[in-house]
Amino acid sequence: MAACNNFVPSVWKKDQICCDCFKTKEEHSTSGIKCSTHAESQLPPAYEQSTIQASPQLMNIVDTQEHTGANDRGQSANSTPSPFARKTSLLQRNRTLLVPTDTPVANPRQTLTDQVTSSPSTVSEKETQSKTDVAQLIPCRYGMACYRQNPLHFEKYSHPPGFTHHQKSSQVPQLQQQLDVNATIIADLQQQLKDHKEKQNQENTQLQQELKRREKIIEQRFQESITNLQNKTEYYEKEIEKLRADKLKMAIHTQGLEKALTLELEEREKRELEKKRILAIRRDTPSYWGPNAFVTPYREVKIPSSSPEFNIVSHLMNSNIERHDNNFGTIYGKDPTEFIVTRVIRIQNDKLWHEYCFKKESIIQKNDGKIRDLACSKYLQTYPMATPLLDSLSNEYWLFHGCAEKTLYDLSHNGYDPRVSSLDGMFGGGFYLAENSSKSNQYIMCPGCKKNSIFTGSGCLCKNQENLEFMMVLYRAVLGDVHIAAKYQASTYRGEGARKVRRAPLKDNNIDIYDSVLGEKQTLGGNKLRYREVILYEPGQAYPEYLIVYKRSANRAHAPTDAERALQKCYYFLKNTFRKMPD
Repeated sequence: MAACNNFVPSVWKKDQICCDCFKTKEEHSTSGIKCSTHAESQLPPAYEQSTIQASPQLMNIVDTQEHTGANDRGQSANSTPSPFARKTSLLQRNRTLLVPTDTPVANPRQTLTDQVTSSPSTVSEKETQSKTDVAQLIPCRYGMACYRQNPLHFEKYSHPPGFTHHQKSSQVPQLQQQLDVNATIIADLQQQLKDHKEKQNQENTQLQQELKRREKIIEQRFQESITNLQNKTEYYEKEIEKLRADKLKMAIHTQGLEKALTLELEEREKRELEKKRILAIRRDTPSYWGPNAFVTPYREVKIPSSSPEFNIVSHLMNSNIERHDNNFGTIYGKDPTEFIVTRVIRIQNDKLWHEYCFKKESIIQKNDGKIRDLACSKYLQTYPMATPLLDSLSNEYWLFHGCAEKTLYDLSHNGYDPRVSSLDGMFGGGFYLAENSSKSNQYIMCPGCKKNSIFTGSGCLCKNQENLEFMMVLYRAVLGDVHIAAKYQASTYRGEGARKVRRAPLKDNNIDIYDSVLGEKQTLGGNKLRYREVILYEPGQAYPEYLIVYKRSANRAHAPTDAERALQKCYYFLKNTFRKMPD
């Protein structure tokens, strides 16, 4: 093969072998052919030493879409390309458009038009300049067979003389069309980008609104939860306070129950001890009651009028009659001078006698068995009662009591109850007894007209008053330590206002209480009463031994009562008839 006309050095063996004919440089020189290094390159003059530069905005978008597209292809190779990817691929195919370097990038369409319509002188100048620069380029290894179309390739590599770059003028409309397509794609991308941004802004706005709405809802629910918790807390606090109050009430109630239980146990123990003491207390009945006195729990024994017992009761009724100014308990307006006893009934009540014996023993033990040595006992020895002393160990006496007939049943069956006594008495609410039968007679009303008594008023208009029968009770009474009330004071012995007296006065030690009260008569130093009265404040302290039925009479006047003689008769009766003499 003969050497070619122009030596084009090979890339691999520079300045040694021609890349077209594969001959050395010396062979080209000897053949008289001038060697050149692409000085006569046939590149189109309008595209030499130039590069079509795409719009920076377009290139950035394309590069971004290329990167995105590559990632998408890596994730899904078989997926159908989106319109955006197709447009990006089209931009990549048209990215190497050649434009002159001195043409502004902002208008590539105008640049191509100017290049096509340039004058011949300008082209000649550019060809001269390009020939000068070809010697400085690297020879293309493909030589005449180069099929490249990239302008950058022609800027970097030279080609043999006679090489024609197949760039036809018919490509200008195609390029123009491609530019229009690129501009349309760019506009679409820009519009999509703008729409995307607007959509993103709308979504962001909606998202912010949704977040605000949810924050508001959450805040509202949180506030409601706080309110509910506060309400629950207040409710629980109130419930806790109620529980504490209930607990306190339960504790107080429990303490009360424990206290009541303790008292109940003490009372039971006390009752048990009292039962033992009761069994130990002597319940001997008077010998004149006879054996088997309590065959039945309650019995009324009628005393024969010829018996000594009847006579001693009748004599005792008439031995201490006094004058009372013809006011109450009169017969035809006069004080009775004699009480005609028609019947004497002895009450044998097992229950009342048992209570009486127990109370008597209690009073003896309360005073340590020294009632004989008390001042009241010595006083009564000096100024004795008009009725006999039955037992000096307890200051037991026979005493009279007058009342309405309807009250006699309760007195004989159930005993007296000071709790229901009138608080308007001179010595308050107590059970009143007298040593004079005539004084007790003043409290017994007429069975016909219901008058002629201290409680119902004076005066009786009934006929045959000498035939009317009245009933009086003779009691056994344990006086114990007696309070002698010589100087009467209503505020002390009866009380004032709501503070009425229901018990005997306190002793000098301000602890113990007297067992009974004796209202002293005026003849013995008293300042209020004409005749003695005895007041008891405890139940069981007196026993109703006799129920006396009598008539009033004013026909026989008798001499003043000889108390000493009456007492001697009673003692003789108790000692010789029934062998019962007081110590």
